[in-house]
Amino acid sequence: MGGDSSSMGGGSMGARPQKENRADLIVNRLKLSNDQRSEFTTIMESTFKDAAPIIQQVLKSRQDLANAMIQGKGGADLEPITQAMKDAQFQMTGVEVKTFQKIVGILKPNQVAKAPEAFDLMADIFIPSGGGGGRGQGYLGGNIEMLTPTEGVDFSTYLARVLASVKRNWFAVMPESARLGDRGKVVLQFRIMKNGVVPEAEPAMVGSSGKDPLDRAAVSSIRASTPFEPLPPAFSGPYIELRFIFLYNLPLNEQ
Repeated sequence: MGGDSSSMGGGSMGARPQKENRADLIVNRLKLSNDQRSEFTTIMESTFKDAAPIIQQVLKSRQDLANAMIQGKGGADLEPITQAMKDAQFQMTGVEVKTFQKIVGILKPNQVAKAPEAFDLMADIFIPSGGGGGRGQGYLGGNIEMLTPTEGVDFSTYLARVLASVKRNWFAVMPESARLGDRGKVVLQFRIMKNGVVPEAEPAMVGSSGKDPLDRAAVSSIRASTPFEPLPPAFSGPYIELRFIFLYNLPLNEQ
């Protein structure tokens, strides 16, 4: 995200090479046809234009935090700056979710199953490379694995919404150390009951980053997201079990 090591260069849409390469990854992951690619490009370009004020707000908030840290500020002096960054990122996440909903709308039934994987790549996709102090932003990595048999029920849309909720809450509690470039990988496993609730003793820590702030933020993002939406009515099981991977400033191949 931003200009960190999880981002990739290249692309074909003009002035934003790093993020366009992420767009190309979405296109390839969803296996879009030529007509769908044209619709996808229209959606992305339109959103980039409409979201310009929010994008600038995100960039400014990141730069403000970077400047404050360089000046040696801390504690109470950083609180309003950090809150401004969280607020801006929350708005940007909303833009990403609404944009992806439009993208899902152009998919064919056989493409929808890949939607949750492609959604991972939406994180900060509209933020230009190298802008602001965003090197430390975390990245919620691409493998959301459903461990429970689906019984033939299509969970792709449900899982995309689960991911959006977790991601929003993750950004809200992102540790300053992660914003400043701390790296780590956290793997959590948990159940979502039929009514959307995650049991109190979960999520379980399957893989720790070895860094308490990073681990706590990942766990908090799940706890803050419960209850999720109820499971699809067509699913007869009492719960589904998921495994989430959280990547902090690491490339996708670390998942």
